[in-house]
Amino acid sequence: MNWIPAEFVDAMAPTTGWAGTEDELLRVLREFEAVGTDEVHLIPTSTDLDQLRSAARVAREFG
Repeated sequence: MNWIPAEFVDAMAPTTGWAGTEDELLRVLREFEAVGTDEVHLIPTSTDLDQLRSAARVAREFG
C-alpha cells in the first residue's frame, strides 16, 4: 500500500484483512456488484501465499 502514508498503513494494519471464508468473500463481492461497484482491490495483508491463492480462486469464480 505504497500510495498511503506509512503512518496510516501502520494504524490500519491491525484491523485490516479478511477473516472470512472464500464463500463469504464471494458473497461480499456480489453485494458490492449489486450496488454498482465495478472495481475492488484485494490487497494481500500477509506473506502467506495461500491468501493470494484463495483470493485468486474467488476472483475466478466471480469472473
